[in-house]
Amino acid sequence: MSIILVTHDLSVVSEFCDKVMVMYAGQMVEYGKLDEILKKPKHPYTKKLLKSIPTLEDERDRLDTIEGIVPSITEFQLNKCRFANRCTEKIGICNTTCPNIRNIDQSLVRCHLYQSQSGEKHHE
Repeated sequence: MSIILVTHDLSVVSEFCDKVMVMYAGQMVEYGKLDEILKKPKHPYTKKLLKSIPTLEDERDRLDTIEGIVPSITEFQLNKCRFANRCTEKIGICNTTCPNIRNIDQSLVRCHLYQSQSGEKHHE
């Protein structure tokens, strides 16, 4: 049996899901097995999202946040990455070309940082 579960609660996701799709601004940015994404996130948004989760060992006063504002649907540009204005890992192409979905280590990732199926990181 399969269900589609839409939630912002990652504890629910970890309890009920085998596979997960991370979306940003209405677009899939990463998809794969839950364990793979939790242990080795690839997309910068997924990494930031997971860093914002508090843990029992956490001694920080404040949780990590993602700088900037989610763009309005009227501001989406087809010629750039939707996360580029908030991404700390962006490279030049992020502002000029929408990334394709790539199959990296059994996950699907929409990110220019990965230029090949081997998961080779792009350097600019």
